[in-house]
Amino acid sequence: MKTKFRTILKISLFSIAAIALLIFIIAINGYLKDEKLLFYATGTQYKVFLNSTWEMSEKEIERANDTHLTVRKEYVIDFRDVVPLPHFGNTSYGLKPSDFPNQSLSLDMPQFNWFKSNPRYPTVLNMSRYKGRLQNNITVFGYESQISYSFFDDKLFEYTLIIKESEADKLHKLIFDNISRKYGRGHVQEKKTYETQSLFWENTNLKVDYRLTEQSSSQFTAVVRFSYKPMFNKIRQEKLKEEKNLF
Repeated sequence: MKTKFRTILKISLFSIAAIALLIFIIAINGYLKDEKLLFYATGTQYKVFLNSTWEMSEKEIERANDTHLTVRKEYVIDFRDVVPLPHFGNTSYGLKPSDFPNQSLSLDMPQFNWFKSNPRYPTVLNMSRYKGRLQNNITVFGYESQISYSFFDDKLFEYTLIIKESEADKLHKLIFDNISRKYGRGHVQEKKTYETQSLFWENTNLKVDYRLTEQSSSQFTAVVRFSYKPMFNKIRQEKLKEEKNLF
């Protein structure tokens, strides 16, 4: 009888230990997955900004640069501030109140999703796979700046540097010299009426888009967007795969 009891006790203890170990493993795996650690890390070897690399997750960038990223408001345009938005292009840069004559300047602003409205971003079935984050209160080239990050499936594929300055020539020379030093001679592109400079650089993996915009006679904003082309190709392939499997 005692032997049978001991056997049952051993089996029970073994079962409890096995269950506890399984719960521990699941918890550890969940933590590693949430924090993008070890085999869940997604960053590549190609440097982006400071210590971050392309395809890093939000958590990885925060750890790499010892910072905290805030949620970027993708959906609200506040016309009280006509500073160029973090993403620019045909539909998302330099918007002004006159572009929306039927809208009153109140808190009830029209709602936009930049990833949906900008044709540069492939339209997948679930657009919430895109997300934007901001890094504020950072000094770049001696200026208080803002970094805007764009992710797809929590993998960084684009970031934008935003700097404001009262002296246009000084700001342009600083930006142009630093980019040209790394990427060579740039190419001039068509300027919008509110832009004083518009250039781009491009190689196999990267496109750099730089625009200097006049906000007022004493305020200029430099916006430099870095786009990782391999990730854009992956997103396009995902879009095609989804479309192929629709029916």
